[in-house]
Formats: sequence, structure tokens, C-alpha cells
Amino acid sequence: MEQPNATSSNYDHFMIYKRLLKRKQNLRYRKRLLVKFTNPSRTNILNNSDEFFFPSNTFDSQCDESDNGHEADFETKFSLNEFDNDFVDTWSFINFPIIADTDVTSDEFIGEMRHFSNEQKSFVCECHEIISPNRPEQAQQQLLSEIIQFVHQANLNKTTTSSLLSLLRSIRNSKVNEIPKTADNLWRLLNIKFNYQIFYYCSSCFLNLENYQETCGQCKLKHKSNSELYVFSLSDEIKRVVLSNMDVIRWYSSPSHQIAADIVNWKFYRKGSTNQPRLSLLLSTDGKPIIKSKKTQTSVWPILSFLAEIPPPLREHINNILLLGLWHSPTTPPSSLLLNKIVDNIKLLIATGINIAQNDQLIQFSVTVQLFNGDLPARAKVNNMVNHNGYYACSRCLLEGKRCAKPCGRHTLYTWKDFVDNPPKQRTAKHIENCAKQISSSIPKVFGVTGFSSISALMSIPEQSVFDYFHLILEIHFRYLLQHWYNIIKQDSVTLSRIDQYLSEIRYPHSFNRQPRSFDNHNKWKASELRCLMIYTMLPVLVKLRLNAPYCFPGVYISHFLFLFTYVRVLRHFDHRDEIRDMPQFIHVYLRHFADLYECCKELFSVHALIHLWQQVEEHGGLAYHSLYASESCLQVFEKLAHGSVVLGEQMAFWWCIYRQIRSREVHYCSKLLTDEYFIHDNFFDYDGLKNYNQEFILMFNKIFGQFPNSSLKYHARYQRGLITYHSLMYTRRFNSNSYSVCVKNDNDPMKLLFSYGEIVFFFYFNDEPFFFFKRYMRSQKRFSSLVNPIEQIPNWNFYVDKYYKLIRYTSSEFIILPCTAIMYKCIFVLLNDEFSVWTPISFAIILSSCTQTKSMANNSTNSMTPGRMRKVSRLTTNTQPVALAYDDYESDDGGFDENYPVMRDVSLYPHQPRHVSNQSMQAMRKDVNYYTPQLKRKRQEESSLQSFADTFKEQIDTIRLMLKDINQKVDVVHQKEEVLEKKIDVLDKNMSGVISKVNKNPTPCEPPASLEVMANLKLEPISTKYLTADIWFFGQTSDIYQHI
Repeated sequence: MEQPNATSSNYDHFMIYKRLLKRKQNLRYRKRLLVKFTNPSRTNILNNSDEFFFPSNTFDSQCDESDNGHEADFETKFSLNEFDNDFVDTWSFINFPIIADTDVTSDEFIGEMRHFSNEQKSFVCECHEIISPNRPEQAQQQLLSEIIQFVHQANLNKTTTSSLLSLLRSIRNSKVNEIPKTADNLWRLLNIKFNYQIFYYCSSCFLNLENYQETCGQCKLKHKSNSELYVFSLSDEIKRVVLSNMDVIRWYSSPSHQIAADIVNWKFYRKGSTNQPRLSLLLSTDGKPIIKSKKTQTSVWPILSFLAEIPPPLREHINNILLLGLWHSPTTPPSSLLLNKIVDNIKLLIATGINIAQNDQLIQFSVTVQLFNGDLPARAKVNNMVNHNGYYACSRCLLEGKRCAKPCGRHTLYTWKDFVDNPPKQRTAKHIENCAKQISSSIPKVFGVTGFSSISALMSIPEQSVFDYFHLILEIHFRYLLQHWYNIIKQDSVTLSRIDQYLSEIRYPHSFNRQPRSFDNHNKWKASELRCLMIYTMLPVLVKLRLNAPYCFPGVYISHFLFLFTYVRVLRHFDHRDEIRDMPQFIHVYLRHFADLYECCKELFSVHALIHLWQQVEEHGGLAYHSLYASESCLQVFEKLAHGSVVLGEQMAFWWCIYRQIRSREVHYCSKLLTDEYFIHDNFFDYDGLKNYNQEFILMFNKIFGQFPNSSLKYHARYQRGLITYHSLMYTRRFNSNSYSVCVKNDNDPMKLLFSYGEIVFFFYFNDEPFFFFKRYMRSQKRFSSLVNPIEQIPNWNFYVDKYYKLIRYTSSEFIILPCTAIMYKCIFVLLNDEFSVWTPISFAIILSSCTQTKSMANNSTNSMTPGRMRKVSRLTTNTQPVALAYDDYESDDGGFDENYPVMRDVSLYPHQPRHVSNQSMQAMRKDVNYYTPQLKRKRQEESSLQSFADTFKEQIDTIRLMLKDINQKVDVVHQKEEVLEKKIDVLDKNMSGVISKVNKNPTPCEPPASLEVMANLKLEPISTKYLTADIWFFGQTSDIYQHI
């Protein structure tokens, strides 16, 4: 008989052991799932008994036996009879291992979902009411939502999802009525409607294909993946958004509630006004790389829309964004291919309108298109015009452009001189149409027009295809200015350190998630940092630099930048229409001197386009109300929706439908979100600091109310008005933020100061009315405009400068008591010296720090409260309460999303985004009876709604102990590092001593040199005479500046 091969036998034993080990890992993984998705009683059973799910000793012994011999013994000895009958289904899918961290699983998942039947993709989306947490339906809905999040986070495919559902069905839970068997049933149970059409194209010739894997018959290229186009149902997207915003749409339709600078008050919106309710679409698109590898690089181009009838900033919240189409491909899409099908859907709704039912009432809305917005490449593509570096690139005028002179010859310039010497004609929609008709194979473009644009059937391209100031000014033009200024002073380390110091001294409101710091890293600043610097702090920082070091930076640049700052800040948000009429002269002066101060080759199309911004504002309102900040943040959402590298577009479309439909049913925005005023009840009031103001408060209280405050008076640290949260000096968790410096309006001021600036000390209620104790600083008699001189004198320049910047003497102050209605807006200030500071208001700032949570605004009078938040909804409330946004004071977001326009946008991703406190994450933390405060980053025990003062004090002591323990650990680490460093220094000294002794073993005397070389002083680049002249009149009396103040 032939002897078995020893090597083969060892290999078989190894494979058997590997398979058994894999099964053991999968069983442990399922056990963790079982613990997570079961009720507390079952969880305790599992935690106390390992044998309840799988006897570990039995498994280990079987693994040992399998090492010695045969896998068949394992199958025999491990019988299903050993398990409870409830777990038979669990064992039945053990041969389908769950692999959570591979690229192929989600691709399989979406690939299988591509074969859904039409019935499975046409679920009816019904309005979902918010159910009270103590009802069984809410428990089931919550569980299903957690399952969906887990499926997406774990990157499960369709098979493993079905296995997970089978496991959960085997768990007996009285709170859950039914768990679906398959993924299809899960979507059907949640009424998820996959309302999109799928189209596949060859990425080279754009030939229509049947499926994603098909090879193009013409190109026959296999190295490049095919393109995906997903066209969503526009009517379903509109219904989803309108149903959750019906209350705020009605509220904002009243002229008394509208913002003067918003779109709804301007030319093109009012042109189509009728008595019928309307919905106006704000279209936008942009591209974002998804896979950045050179060989497999792909990008996504979503076509997004917002509804102008929803008030900002709710208009641009992630739940209120309409996804009209999605293109995913290795190549950028042709305009016709990207837009034709979407334009057809919009044209159909424009012709028929849309009917939306709510509360047994059918409302018919008319649909219009307000505008299209995009960066320069996206506008050129959609408008079917040459790119920004071509001739006749401007969509507003017929300025031709010319190549820059040699030896450069690489830029197409649109100079101010050409614009003035030969004023170009304005483009019209008819002119663009006539140019498109003349295009043929021999004439590829006429006056910059390359063909018919698909969106021309919906709107007028010159007037309704707008520029985005976020890209045009901040990302392109202002970045160039900063780089040019940096090149002037980069060799002067003292000046750079001064600028960094000035920037670090500025304290911003708590919702400014990014603040510019180091000027050396200006090229890495995000758009929100650039916006904060340009709109609020750049001008006073430059003036302070010139006051302290007059010759370190040419003052002519400040005089020139003054006009761009005024032009942008006024057009971004304004109070009166008359302000727009003054703006052309500001931009004309700026462009007239631009070529003299900066490089001649920088008069590009992006500089020329600044001329047309004031015209755009006259037609569509303030620049901040149709910018692309929200669209850019939304691109981050799509990037996080997909896994792997295959059919990423379908994954994005698939998960977008799931998340947005679920969230839109859960969240209903109400007008109280924008109008309610209340104090935030929490335990973060500094009673020790209150003693420092006790005497002043008592005297002022008696002066105002004619009596002394009694012990029943309650103090508060924070005040909420709509979406704005105001802090006070007594707020213990404000840290380095500044949401207590405000501008107030006092009509009854005996000093006749209509507007005053200062700091809020604390808030309090008296006779059921809200008041605040205010530390008011004295205003200087001099104006900020006296510190600067414009490069050219024009009317009203000092009016706008003094409107946005106030000189305040912060060394002189007084205390007053004012009603909370006197608060106008928050302020940012820059210290000029030890006596004076410059204050600038965040005008009409609707600051939104985080939009990931939801909460009810209907029951503010309930006694149920959460620490550091507004009052939460009682469990006994009805299930038809309006739901508003919740927000955290120190939550940060990259999207960029913060205080744009007067609005601080923060577009959240989805409930499980990192560093956002969502409903799901808070519920998960409550399961562990813990919650985390985002500011302190300390783990604290959860407080009950009726917590005693003793418990609160004990909890604070525990928190302090944790903080001290953490500090001690960090100090120990620092000491250890110091000891290690000292040892290294000692070794280095010994080595250096040895080297020196060897070199100087036999030293020889040498004569000193007769003369020493003189070290040249490091000097800055010489400033030309034209700058010198400007400096003389700019700061001719620098030494007398403070005396004038």
C-alpha cells in the first residue's frame, strides 16, 4: 500500500485548520452582531454565558482534533442539535463568510442590485411621521435605521446583508414586530424608492451600452472603465424636499420675512411672479475626483439643485438638496450627454407643474429655473463656450482677449485698457443662438460659442448663467493677492511673525470652524479661511501692520485692496438696493490700477469677470445667496457614499436614495426654528465669576427696575435666537471663541449712541422678559477711514469703510442692562494697540454650527432638558410635531460648510459622519450610559432630566479628576521625553569633546587678520518710487495717528 505524502498531509492539515479558524472568526463576528442588535436582557445573557451562542471549549477541542486528522470529524461532532432551534438559521449561512474590509463586497452588492425588478425599484414613498420613542413602531424604525447604517459602514454585499437579517430574525425581541428576510424586503418595509434611470456609455466614443461590463464594439478598449449616468425623478425629489419644508416655504413667502438681499426679491425671480405657488430651481454642477490613481482615475459630476423658496440657510442643508443627475466616468462628460435627459424632465414639469398632497390638501406648484451656477470650467462646458483661457470667453460681453507679450506668450489677457478703449457690446441670448447656428465642421466656434447649449431651452445664458464668487474671488483672485504679498515680505521673518501674531490674537465666534493662522501656510488655507480673512480681518490686520512697522509693507497695496474689499463685501450681502449703484466705480478703480501694481500677465479672464458681478447682483441678489459653498460640501458626501472601485456611481445613487428619503421623512422644518427666542438651560454658568460683577449689577438693576434683585432671579450663560447662539462671559465652555462680543441697538440711549459695541456678561429673566447685562465700550471720535487713504478719491468710499469697521476704545467701559431684542449681531475685533481696537459686525449672521441632529421646537415649555442643549421633546408628545435642526457650539465641519453670506453653512454628510453628534450616535452612547461633550473631550456620566444639584456637583468633581489624571499622564510623558533628550545631549557633548580634543591636540598659534570682512545686512527688495510716493501720503503723519484717535 502506498504511503501518504508527508508534505501533502501537512498541507491538508493546514487548510483544515485555516477553514476552521475562519469559521470561528465568523461566529465571533456574528456574536458581536447579536449583542449589538438585541435587547438588554438578551445582551446580559450573552455577556454572562459564552456557551449560550457557541461553546468555546467545544470549538477549541474540535479544532485540536481537526489538526490531528479529519475535517469530517468536525462536521460529525459539531451537530446542529447542540443549538437552540432559534439559531438554526444562524448556522445555515455559515458557509457565506462576512468580509467587511474588501473592495469587492460593495461592488457585488450594487452589481446584484442592478438586477432588481421594476416592481422592486418602484416602492411608494409615503410621508413618514415622527413617532414617539416609547412606541413599538419607533423601536422597529430605529432598529432598521441602525441596520442600514451598519450595512453601509461594514460594506456588506447583498448576500451578507441577507445573512445579517437572518441572524437578527432568529433573535426574539418583543419590541420589534418584524425583521425583513432579505435586503429587498428591508427597502420595501422602509418604503425606499430607487427613483433613478441608469445609462452606460463608452468612455472614449460615448456609445450607449447595455450594461456596465459590456465592451464597446467600436473602440474595443478594455483598459478604461465605462461611464455611468444616473437620472433621478425630478418630481419625486421635489416632493421629498417640499413635504419636509412646507411650513417654512409658507412662512418665507411673506415679504416681511424675506431677506432683502435674497434671490426672491430681485429681477429675474419677480419677472415670473404669479398668484400660483411656485418652485424655482437653482442649478449647479461641478466635478470631483473619486479615484486618484493615474491608471484608474475617475471623477463624479452631480447635477444639484436648490429651491429658492426655502429660506437660507435651510435652503442648502443636505436634506434639502435635490439630486437631478449623476455622472461617474474616467472622462469629463459632454454637455449634451450630461444635461439632455435632465432638461427634458425639467421642461415637462415647467409645462405641467407639480401637485403635492399634504394633510388631505392638494397644492399645485408651478416650476421655473432661476439660474445655473458653476466654476469657470463647469460654466464653459454647460454654456457650450470656450474655456476661460480662450478668446471671447466672457459670457457677458464680447471682449476678445489677446495673448500676452513674449517671452511669456502663454496667457490670454482681458485687460482693463482694452475694455475702456474699445468698450465691448453686451451679449444677449439671441446673439448666442445666432452664433450657434453658424457653427459647422469648418467653423468650430463663433465669438467663443461652440454649439447649442441644452440649458438654453430653460433660461437665458448671459443673464441666468452666473459667476460663483467663491471660486472666482476667493479661490483664484484673492489667493493670487496673498501670494504676491507674501513674496514681498517672505524674506523678513519679523514681519511674518507679526502677521502670525495678529492673526492668532483674533477671537472668532464659536461657529467659525476654521480660522486663518500662519501666513506661511496661506497656500493651504481652505475657502472658509480665505472668506473669513478677506471679508472681516484682512484690512485691519494690514493697517495694524503699517502702524507698527511703516516700511515693512508698501501701503499702496492696502490703498488698492480697499476697493476690492468694499466691492465684494457690499455685493455679498447688503441692506439697501442703492448700495449696488455705487459699486461699479469701486471695481473700475481697482482694475484701473491692477496692472501697475501686479504682474501684467495676471489680467486674466478671472480678473475681467469681476466687472460683471454688480450686474449679476442686480438680477439675482447678493452673491452669498447663490454661491457654491453648499455644492462643494455636498461633493464630500458623494465621495463617502461609495466603496471600492467598480460601479461607484450606482453605489452613490443607491445610498443617496436610502439616506435622503429616510432623513426627509424624519425631519420636518418649521418656522419656529428661525423665530424662536429662549435661554439655553445648562450647568455651564460661572457663579464665581459672577461675584466680580455683583456690585455693578445690583446698582444698575436698581436704576433700571427700581428695586434690588432677589434670590429667585435666575442667570443664564447662553441665549438662542433662531439659529444664532449668543454666549456670555459667564459661559464656562466658551474657551477661545468669542460669541459674546456684539453690536446692540439702543433707541433710548441718553448718550444718543444708536449702535453700541461691547461684551455680554450674562443673561437673566425679569417679569418674564429676557434681559442681558452688558459691558459697553466707548467709541472713538475718529473713524477707521482716517487710518487709510484710497489710491484714488471717489465719492462715498469712507462711508462704506466706516460702516464695516468701528474704532472702539476698549480701555473705557460702562455697564448697562438691555432687553435681548437689542442685540443686532456678533462682532469680530482686531486690537490696534493697548487702547484701541477695530470692530467689524457679522451682519445678519445666521450662524449654523451643525445640522446633523433633529429636535422638536413644539414643546419648549417641557421640564425635560439635556445638559448644554435646549429642551428636548417629552416622550408623551404627539407624533406630528414639527422638527428643527439641532446644533453644537464647537462642532466642526470641513465642507466647508460655516458663516457664508450672512449664513454659516455646514452641510453634514449623513448621521454617522465623524465629529458630528447625530441622533443615532447619541442613542448609541446612551446605551453605555455615557455621553461625550465635544468641547471638553471628556467622558462623563449621563445626567437624568431631573438631576439633583448634588449629583451635578459630584459629576463635575469626577470630570475634574479625569482631567487632572489626563494632565498628569501628559506631564509624565513630557518628563520622560526631557530625560531622554538630556541623555542624548550628554552623549553628543561627550562626542563633540572627543572630536575637539583630537583636532586641537597640538594647537598652533595664528596671527589675527589685519581687517575683518563686514557682514552685509539683510535688506528687503527695494521699493520703487511709485510705491514710495504712495507711502508718503498714505502714512504721512504716522507718528500722529494715535493722537488723532
